This record gives sequence, C-alpha cells and structure tokens, in this order.
Amino acid sequence: MHDADVARVQDALERFVGDAGCAATLLIDRRGESLAVAGTAGIDLAAVASLAAGAFRATAPLARLFGQTEFSLLIHGDVTDGVHVSAVDEGTILLAIFDERTTVGMVRVFAREATSAIGAVLAGTRNGRREAT
Repeated sequence: MHDADVARVQDALERFVGDAGCAATLLIDRRGESLAVAGTAGIDLAAVASLAAGAFRATAPLARLFGQTEFSLLIHGDVTDGVHVSAVDEGTILLAIFDERTTVGMVRVFAREATSAIGAVLAGTRNGRREAT
C-alpha cells in the first residue's frame, strides 16, 4: 500500500474509535496479524487479534449450515463489554474492543461505516488505484 492509503486506513480507524467510543480497533488479516491499530485497550492486542481471527474462521462451518460462506459479523461479550468482529473483505477483518463507554449498537453502526471506508481503500490498492473517500 502507498503511504497515502495507509494514512486513509489509519484515519478511518481513528474516526471509528472516536465516533463509536471504542477502547481500541484493529485491522487484521485472516491469520490474526495486525495491520493497523487505533486506541488502547489495556490488554494484549496481539493475542486478541489472533484469537478473534481464529474464532471468525471457526464459525465458517456453522455459517455453511445456514447456506452462507461465512458470518460477516461476530460479537463476543455483552452490551457493555466485548469484541465486535466484522469482515472487511476476503482478506481482512475489523476488530473493535468496547467497554462501558459505548454500546454494542453504537459499535455496530459505526463499524459499517469504517468497514466500507477501509474496504474502498483496500479495493483501490488491489486494483492498482486509489479510491476517493
């Protein structure tokens, strides 16, 4: 990715943290490797990323029972503390860690916006051009 694309992804993550009130958000690949981070959560983000990617992969067989390739969204926790995991594209996942400062509903709303913005940047990068935001 070009520096400008990296900056656009980082901006989208920081906007997501601010708008949704998340403690932290990460863009990770499907193996759980962190690609970009915004915010802080006071826990081992590398471990969270790896475990969340594994949980995301593990639900694919269940999704197939419902006629889907995968579930595009997973939420672990309760209404005030947890992890929101959503597919950005075939290679990346948006992971949000939230606590009592927000609600799962707020995270879901703003995750859609972040996923769309980041997905556009990544698609443009793969296609050899930059998408406008």
